[in-house]
This record gives sequence, structure tokens and C-alpha cells, in this order.
Amino acid sequence: MNYIAQINAFWEKFNQLPDGKPYHIAVYFALLHINNQTGWKSSFRVNYQTILDLTNVSPKTYYKSCDWLYQKGFLAHYRKGRNQYESALFSLKVLYQNYQSTGKASNEHGISRDNILKIEKQENYLNKIRQD
Repeated sequence: MNYIAQINAFWEKFNQLPDGKPYHIAVYFALLHINNQTGWKSSFRVNYQTILDLTNVSPKTYYKSCDWLYQKGFLAHYRKGRNQYESALFSLKVLYQNYQSTGKASNEHGISRDNILKIEKQENYLNKIRQD
């Protein structure tokens, strides 16, 4: 995943939604940070207390934010833990990938199709190195 392209695509999408709240941003960026630390795994588990510590939101706001992020398409997958001891499972949706399929340059993010292909090559190479 390209961190900068993901952040730019997040802001582009978020700014088009009238019901976005600051705590949605906080939870999303906490998840993005954790996924970055895990090496951009396709899915990852996070204990809700970790997110609460990073964002300083209440448990109710955390769950509400996760549901909102999933419904609005920022998360590809979200499953909360069955109890306080099981971590939630997340999968971030790659937001900047939408521009690859159109074949058009992305004026909003300043990422051309050629650059997206270069980014994907780099990501594939890094994933291959991590697997070896």
C-alpha cells in the first residue's frame, strides 16, 4: 500500500461525505498507523483498547466509528471481537486503486496511471522480499 496515496484518497473521499466526524478520522488514522506497523497485511487484528489509547475516544464512539468507516467504504472488512478478549479483525480498503481501473490520470491526487503501476510494482517487489 502506498501510504501517501491512501491518505490523499482518504481525504478526497471523506470531504465528500456530510456526516464525517473528527472521531471517524481519528479511528481511521489509528488503523492506518497500525496496519503500517504490521507491514501492510491484507487483514490484521487490533484490540479495541489499543485504538482507544491512540484516539482517546470512548468504546461506544470506537464501535460507532468502525461501523461508519465500513459502511462508507473505508474498510474492506470489519468484524468486532466476540468478547473483550478477542481482537477485532480489520481489512483496509485500498482507496487509491479506483483510479487504476479508469485508466485516467487522477487530478485529485496527482497520481497518474503510470505512477500507480510503478507503485504497484514496488509493492509487489516488497511483498515478495517479505515472503522470502
